[in-house]
Amino acid sequence: VCYLNIIMRLSFEQIRSFLSDTASFHISDGEIVSSLDEQAKNLTPEKNRLFAKIRGAPGRHYDETGWKVQNGGQGNYAWVTRPTIGEEAIFLMGRSRGKGNAEELQGDVDNQVGISDDYAAYDNLFAKHQLCMAHPKRKLRDLAESKTLSQASNLACGKTYEEFSRSYKDLEETLAAEYQQDLWLQKREAYILRLKEITVITENDPQKLKTIKQSLRDNAEKYFTCLLEPGIPADNNKAERGLRHVVLKRKISYGSKSQKGADTMSILCSTLLSAWWNKPKNFFVAYKQM
Repeated sequence: VCYLNIIMRLSFEQIRSFLSDTASFHISDGEIVSSLDEQAKNLTPEKNRLFAKIRGAPGRHYDETGWKVQNGGQGNYAWVTRPTIGEEAIFLMGRSRGKGNAEELQGDVDNQVGISDDYAAYDNLFAKHQLCMAHPKRKLRDLAESKTLSQASNLACGKTYEEFSRSYKDLEETLAAEYQQDLWLQKREAYILRLKEITVITENDPQKLKTIKQSLRDNAEKYFTCLLEPGIPADNNKAERGLRHVVLKRKISYGSKSQKGADTMSILCSTLLSAWWNKPKNFFVAYKQM
């Protein structure tokens, strides 16, 4: 039941139909809920173990997406944190979009690099903060492809997008090379200066472009924290990939009915998806061991 619900993302109705059709096994919604709750209780120690392991990584990704709780609860969002090394993930579901959830995911560790988008909940949360380069690139691309701007504004957006994209590509090539502390520190200063030059505001910039440029200038150093130590990516794609599974499940199940159900989902998604993404030779053997 847990495999079908979490890994295969099936709704309760689909689980009932699948078990009935394949095994002539009939199960009620109440029995499905009971099974999920029981397994979440049994897997809580594994979630705690994963939490401790993730807190030992050099860096961690953070992100959030919608997860509706139908009958009240703390909120309608799901949060995730994933380590820079390994495929594990810890989820918090049915939560608000407040900073406290990011703080709960972070825990007491303050020496890790936190990797996130520029959502305000992550401001001043990390001693070392890497802002995702992919997010402003997508925003700049959308502006460059806009059909509603004047020709002069389109040219300004296109120029900024091309220059930012080249800088991002060069940064990824630097990160792919062998780590050399002194060289990377020198390059970091050059990249920061380059970003500030790219984001100089001009008279043809539309307001959205001005806003993006100002944000990039204000946080220029945080976009190149990845050059301070090895193994830190310049994007937050790993967290986004982790949430994609939850987003697809949300489209099928529409979230959780209660906060208790959301808490159960938090434990099951954390433990089972972490095991699934680590690709054990036999998932069910790994599951039983947990």
